[in-house]
Amino acid sequence: MYRVLTVLSLCGFVFVGGCKKESEDKKDAEGGTALELTPTETISYLDTAVSSLTAEDDVSDTIAGAIETGLRLEGDSRQDADVPRCSETIGAWDEEINSQMDRANEKWPGREIYCKINGSPVSPEAVRGAYNSAKGIICELEKAGLLEFSEAGVEARLEFEPSGECFGDDFVEAITAEEEDGDILFDVSFTMKTLDGSNGWQQEITYEIEGETDSIYFVTSGTKVAVAKFSSDSGGWSLSLDSVDGILRYELNDPRYGRHVRLLGAGTIDVATGSLTDVNRIEGIYSGEGNIGTLAGTKDGGYKAFGYYSSLYNGSSQEAGTTGYEPVTYASFSGTVDTCYSSKCSGDGIPFDDEDYVDFVLFDDDMKLTAFGPLAFETVTFAAEPK
Repeated sequence: MYRVLTVLSLCGFVFVGGCKKESEDKKDAEGGTALELTPTETISYLDTAVSSLTAEDDVSDTIAGAIETGLRLEGDSRQDADVPRCSETIGAWDEEINSQMDRANEKWPGREIYCKINGSPVSPEAVRGAYNSAKGIICELEKAGLLEFSEAGVEARLEFEPSGECFGDDFVEAITAEEEDGDILFDVSFTMKTLDGSNGWQQEITYEIEGETDSIYFVTSGTKVAVAKFSSDSGGWSLSLDSVDGILRYELNDPRYGRHVRLLGAGTIDVATGSLTDVNRIEGIYSGEGNIGTLAGTKDGGYKAFGYYSSLYNGSSQEAGTTGYEPVTYASFSGTVDTCYSSKCSGDGIPFDDEDYVDFVLFDDDMKLTAFGPLAFETVTFAAEPK
């Protein structure tokens, strides 16, 4: 099948060949080592941080709970082959009932957030899946030697079949399986241009697919690297990593399914690779499908979770004014979960906040995450905006 993918790519700097991930003699004003990356390297650097956030057993076993590793698949709900604590739809999996975890289970909030971090890179429901397609497109353009940038803009065009090298074999297999002939060819037109950095962003990529316009923003140099995407139809996401204090931040809002996710993780960072070790703090909120799950704590103080679910969710959309799922219904919840995920919980976690949770759950469909610049919030709250 032949597909036309119109891409308007607004990026800064001319990258020729490989770039160093860090410069030994270039120091940022904040005192950290300044990074110098290409757009593809930026996403790979962030992907390493995301993948390492819960890689240590003491972190993953605490927030997600121990689980049998034997794979069992049943019915419409299937266990993820690579991430057995999660379902293939990036939800919490319950090994005891061999199905998706009930939201009343005390493990649900922590495991749901764990799955949003660790879920399949093929699915946009997971953090890694959100940026995988963007990385693939840019990688193909970079591989073809067409990434040349100027303030005035450089235009080019590229036809390509998605490769495993850029998109990953699982992603290529998934998208080609959707086509009857199993053949997909992209025809890409793009323009590259430097941004002035007034809002913190150094590069931007805007592209249109089947009437939907997407914009991707980058910070590729300095002590903070970041990438974000805004879509005219499906909201957006933003991801940033601070190489000075080792803090990873993520935000997602998707008005199509009423999902809102906010995450923060902190640990010791290997500046050369982006890998996080000795992760000592994780905070997160997940909202979607009438459910709210929160998790917050530290390695020493323990992790505390809260979960809430509405008996009035109609099973399809929670956008106010379209399905009768108005904000007032959030005053009535049929169940809650309040649990400590370790032997001690010295912190308060992120309890349900009656004053601003409605704004977080029923966020503005037109909220453009990129307008806030690279993420910089110091803690995760129910505030409507990531700041």
